[in-house]
Amino acid sequence: GGSPGYLSPERLGGAPSSPSDDVYGYGRIVEDLLDVLGATAEREPLERLAELCLRAAETRPASGDQLLAAARRIFAESYSGA
Repeated sequence: GGSPGYLSPERLGGAPSSPSDDVYGYGRIVEDLLDVLGATAEREPLERLAELCLRAAETRPASGDQLLAAARRIFAESYSGA
């Protein structure tokens, strides 16, 4: 199942469901959030997170745990000035 606008390209192509599909869907939700936020200082880490989630299946986080680790790193870098 799932809403077509939030399904990964590989899922739309008929591939079996995987946790990576949820990561892609999360990236689409973050994109929607960015549309609502408009121009703010908070955009940069969210843009990086969305880009990571929307990569090709082979290069996006393969699970929620991997996504959480990446999100922690992205936000830590953004707020530490790195």
